[in-house]
Amino acid sequence: MDLEQYVSAYSGGTKVARLVFIGDRSEALRVDAYRLALKDLTEQTHDTKRMVLVADKLRDAQRKANLPLYSRIVFFFFVFWLAAHGLYCAVDSEFVASLERTTSNKTDKLEVELKNYKNNLIKESIRVRQTLNNCALTAPLFNN
Repeated sequence: MDLEQYVSAYSGGTKVARLVFIGDRSEALRVDAYRLALKDLTEQTHDTKRMVLVADKLRDAQRKANLPLYSRIVFFFFVFWLAAHGLYCAVDSEFVASLERTTSNKTDKLEVELKNYKNNLIKESIRVRQTLNNCALTAPLFNN
């Protein structure tokens, strides 16, 4: 079964978790699973910690691959060609830093917005209570 076909049934974080699980347990699919997980993380999420972790696992898996010398040379030139054409899935430290800054800015903005909404909700709640109180004080309790 093809790895890409297998993980196509998953999406989001579940897909990445499944790929990392496969990479941790299958030596034959390790490099491909980590490469696909890193590609998915880079394209779809802002989880920089997981990106760096998967990139380290991919780097270690590529180093530990028990390939014959000829295959290692071909693999090296293939990786070099992919990197030259912008297709090699490696985590760039500048990309990670900019992503962390963007995420931090969005988080701060959303926290401020949430705080404002809470304050406005409290003010509205107080206003409604005062209105109900005024109605209760002015309306007769019993109709005679």
